[in-house]
Amino acid sequence: MDTEAWRKGCDIEELADGARLVEIARRKVVIMKAGDRLFAFNDLCAHSGGPMHRAEVEGTVLTCPLHGWRFDLARDGEELHGFRPLAVYPVRQSGDSVEVFL
Repeated sequence: MDTEAWRKGCDIEELADGARLVEIARRKVVIMKAGDRLFAFNDLCAHSGGPMHRAEVEGTVLTCPLHGWRFDLARDGEELHGFRPLAVYPVRQSGDSVEVFL
């Protein structure tokens, strides 16, 4: 089993055109920038396993493309109707790299 650590996800310039789907420590993770903030979250919707890299984005709120569940990244992935949250991960910029703690 891998030990949790800060791991490189992508270069910051790769987020200029929106979200980026990456694989880190055998997990599919979406990294995105909203304004000045960075977010990293599981690519699987907590409800249906839908592909969150295809979610509609409005500010920090994501809408799952399969069933419309909405998650607020600014609230640690909270589902807006009180259901299961989306898994979010600590993320930081280190130089030109974006790192995710997994």
